[in-house]
Amino acid sequence: MKRVSFNAALRSPVLWFSISAVILALVVATTGPPMPPLAVQRGIGALYRHKYKEALELLTPYAEGGDTTAQFTLATMSSSGWGVTRSDSEAFKWYRRAANGGSRLAQVGIFYKNSRTVTKDDAEAAKWFRLAAERGEAEAQYDLGIMYETGRGVPQDIHEAASWYRKSAAQEDAQAQNNLALLYMRGDGVQQDFAEARKWFGEAADRANAQAMIHLAEIYLNGQGVAPDRIEAYKWYVIASRYCDMLMRKSCPEITRDGDSFKAGLTPDDIRTATLQAQNWKPKFAWVDAR
Repeated sequence: MKRVSFNAALRSPVLWFSISAVILALVVATTGPPMPPLAVQRGIGALYRHKYKEALELLTPYAEGGDTTAQFTLATMSSSGWGVTRSDSEAFKWYRRAANGGSRLAQVGIFYKNSRTVTKDDAEAAKWFRLAAERGEAEAQYDLGIMYETGRGVPQDIHEAASWYRKSAAQEDAQAQNNLALLYMRGDGVQQDFAEARKWFGEAADRANAQAMIHLAEIYLNGQGVAPDRIEAYKWYVIASRYCDMLMRKSCPEITRDGDSFKAGLTPDDIRTATLQAQNWKPKFAWVDAR
């Protein structure tokens, strides 16, 4: 099968239509049946064809009328500046209205946790994360885990954090998988288990999570639960460097700062072997190809 780059997908009307259909399905999954009105579906399609004026004209009446899919989509347009002036306050208004209708409750929590538009309120953020997490939203479960691990808005409770990370990780949230693996590495809130840590780091790495990749490199470098393997460690360091440069550039210096320690003791042949293995590796679940 021919590989199509993400940039090519952005330029392909057929693929954009497919992406729009997926986005619509994801939105519907958070709002529940029935399907949004046809005009709202057309508005989402217009948005992903970059016909912003048409999208606004189709979506706004339904958003004002209480359709949560239209409200969520307008919120996303406002927060991203798609066809409108970027406005966190306008985005928050629509996210809050959608949440009051039962859709994407976690977005309100994110605003209370991070935004400069509303007064930061960790307790209010945790409340919205919990509402969404109890509905089964993976991202909200991860966010609630963060709140419990750090003691923001809730009493600090590492066992509760591990519980929410596990629920989110089971739904394939890569960051939750990475954080759960870290707890297993340290024995925080769970019994220390290097094999379980390696498993969850591997799951997150397969979803192109660069932090998990560098942790795998450290596991093989230090022989934590496995025999030390410097070639395997350097392979994961190279992979992590490639993916963090593409997806997490601001974090790259922190993630890949110890490059010399991974290369130390390797022969030129070892480095070539590890580099070739890294070049041939690809994530199982990522929509991007860093090569």
